[in-house]
Amino acid sequence: MQVTELDINFSNGILIGYDVASTPYEFPYIQQPSKSLVRLKLNLCNFLKSNLQAFCYLQCLCLKFVKIIDFSIEDLATKCTMLKDLTIACCFIPLNFMVCKRDINFTSLTIIRCFSQRESLFPIDISSPKLLIFNLENCHLNAKTNINAPNLIEMGIRINKPYTTSGHRETLIKLLGHFSQCQTLLLNTWCIQVLSYEVNFMQSLAFSFYNLKHLKLQSGLEKEELIGISYILKKCPYMECLTLHFQEARRILWGDLEEQNHIVFDFEEDQYWKTQSSTFCCLQYCLKEVCVYSDSGRSSEMHMLQFLWENAKVLKKMSLCTHQKSWGQEVKQQLSNSQKASPLAELFIFYF
Repeated sequence: MQVTELDINFSNGILIGYDVASTPYEFPYIQQPSKSLVRLKLNLCNFLKSNLQAFCYLQCLCLKFVKIIDFSIEDLATKCTMLKDLTIACCFIPLNFMVCKRDINFTSLTIIRCFSQRESLFPIDISSPKLLIFNLENCHLNAKTNINAPNLIEMGIRINKPYTTSGHRETLIKLLGHFSQCQTLLLNTWCIQVLSYEVNFMQSLAFSFYNLKHLKLQSGLEKEELIGISYILKKCPYMECLTLHFQEARRILWGDLEEQNHIVFDFEEDQYWKTQSSTFCCLQYCLKEVCVYSDSGRSSEMHMLQFLWENAKVLKKMSLCTHQKSWGQEVKQQLSNSQKASPLAELFIFYF
């Protein structure tokens, strides 16, 4: 029987960080590669350049809590020429691991909370013409973040830093503009707050997502996010599906812009959606489905749901997934008393 997939975990069931005294498992040298093994998951070990030849037929590689010793993504792509899907999560990587001078043939790349000798600050400079899916989570955005992926169709950016700088903001705007051809986009509260500020200072950002069909937002719906949410909705004129994950808000520190906070957000939070009189093309012609995940039941969430219910003219389905039965009942009552814009719109509430 040929083994096509391996999931190897050396943690012994214990969550271990990099500061422990115990020595991580180190892969032995394997001379003969397996032609049948196409998917590999490794957890908590050291991984050497000399190990790559043993996995040269891999198509999917997932590394978690792995210390990458002496190779780069370019070495990985060169040794594992069939590799299409790479995920590295909570890994310690060489400083220039994500720098590649040649095209790589990955179709999916996910980077989650990785570290180098400069903590979570490391350059990303890659070219992958076949890349379709890119996800970046809890890593620094800086001026050395350059990604060439002309065929990208799905992108997710989730930054959980408590602060932002001008370099962070410029890189986020550059990424959004560079990948405006995406069909699916995920942004979290950090990105949304950055957009709120940039819209005020730059007035109009030079990108629109004309191909985007599905927008996913992870938001606390705080005052600092409302302008950004409104703006990104306007920049997705052909969006058909909107997914909202309402969660605890994290207000970020602005450093160089902190003193201008009161100027940017000089409006009544509870009245914000009622003042949005400009046309949202996606609400007029395209948005058919809204999926909401929420447990908090804050008034700001109700205001946005009512806004969508009363303005999405071709909406067919709004779904609320919640643990709180009282919140589900409140949404049902409030929306039933509101004038829906689409005669076909139906509300579905799921408890889990």
